[in-house]
Amino acid sequence: MLSILKLVSLLGLMSVLIFIVIQNVQARVDVHLEPFALYERQPLALVMFCSYLAGLITFAVIHVFHVVRMKTQIARLRRENRRVGEELHQLRSITLEELPLEEDPALGPPKS
Repeated sequence: MLSILKLVSLLGLMSVLIFIVIQNVQARVDVHLEPFALYERQPLALVMFCSYLAGLITFAVIHVFHVVRMKTQIARLRRENRRVGEELHQLRSITLEELPLEEDPALGPPKS
């Protein structure tokens, strides 16, 4: 259900972008990249497409770091879960004779 919703929203977004680009085919703009360069009279559709690609690449890089961090966290939690499971197994398999007796001040020393 969620994948269908994502697909429909993606198709809607792309349709809106295509409509805007078609409406602005003849428009020309100046692109000022202050520290780098000035591009005069560039097609607005090209500028919009380059901006879209820059945002997509930025999102992809951020997403990769997020995925790596989540996988590292999952691996750490699995190790901890395995350790706790082993400890639980050891506690379940211990017999009463193997239990260490602790001295309780109210009861006195342990009886042998």
